[in-house]
Amino acid sequence: MSEVIGFGSRAGIETGLDGFLGLCARNGENMVEFLYAQTADGTVVDADTLAQRGLADADTFFCIACDHPLIPKVKGTQRRPHFAHHPGTTCNPETYLHRLGKQLFADVFNECVEKGEPFFIELTHPSVCRKFEDILGSPCNLEKSLTNTYDLTHFYNEVRLEKRQGEFIPDLLLFNRERLERRLFIEIVVTHFLSEKKERSSERIIEIPLESEADLEKIRCRRLTSKTARFLNFVTEDETVTDSDCACTTRLAQAFIIYDSGRCILKTEPLGVIGARRVRQGGKIEYFRILHVQDLPRSGDLPYMPSGSNAFQEGVKRARADGFPLKNCYLCKYHGNSRKGDPDSPVYCKCFKKDCNSNAAVDCEAFREPSVPFSS
Repeated sequence: MSEVIGFGSRAGIETGLDGFLGLCARNGENMVEFLYAQTADGTVVDADTLAQRGLADADTFFCIACDHPLIPKVKGTQRRPHFAHHPGTTCNPETYLHRLGKQLFADVFNECVEKGEPFFIELTHPSVCRKFEDILGSPCNLEKSLTNTYDLTHFYNEVRLEKRQGEFIPDLLLFNRERLERRLFIEIVVTHFLSEKKERSSERIIEIPLESEADLEKIRCRRLTSKTARFLNFVTEDETVTDSDCACTTRLAQAFIIYDSGRCILKTEPLGVIGARRVRQGGKIEYFRILHVQDLPRSGDLPYMPSGSNAFQEGVKRARADGFPLKNCYLCKYHGNSRKGDPDSPVYCKCFKKDCNSNAAVDCEAFREPSVPFSS
């Protein structure tokens, strides 16, 4: 199924960004400082690496956001290495963080493709049990889920910055040279979130929120999870658990069964027992339907189930609606409700003036359905 998975608090992102902007402001009223810069050829460098490598006389560095020259402050011991703007330079830290995130992702992904190294994403899949799918009509959805890891470089081998795709311009576009229809949008989120139109599109999108330079590590480590990113329009297939992990066997269920004799019964039993009954009596069963399924209680209290009488009558109505040629007193125009409360004879027959079991209609020559069909 398609869904939105992962990082969800936009208020939290904005709060974290406020801290980053405040740090930039405190570092000097007219001097904005960053940990990253770019060289004349556009290569992104970080101050920590530069401090270890050492400066060359020909080294020049420029701001990723405003393109102004930067001063490398990498030789001191009192403060962490960084790049500083010249006094009086105006720069936008939000633009810096957004552009830096885009360029870093492109550089890291290209390096993975060139070196044959993985760039992982983790997607969570709902787990299901199919042990009783044949009698329930659908698998049981379990509370637990499974997480699978996928390597983006197995699906995509090119990355482009801000390449238009129809009506959208993603921050980054991942695509496959051999299969151009296979594409993925990467959106770097600082303050401007996805447009509602883009979010509601069918495009697969990974939204990576950045609150500060420290968040770039989620890109550098080459692994995105639901805690560090949002995954939109990814199809997460159900994962089937093994029979040994099945917790459905003890789930209480109500089954309505019609035998080849024409008589019908309601059984309220665990799914495992009902499944075994169906196998054991399969040759005699003409109609079978699970009406209700409940989890067995953890507190020791009985779980809610419709009363046997109500569930039985529901089964009669459903069998008739399914087109099964059923004869049952609840379908007869002469039927009424017994006032004696005997569960074995819940029907009062207005024709013979007596209480009876609803299966008496199977052999009753007086059985007549009302002119108005039995309502479902």
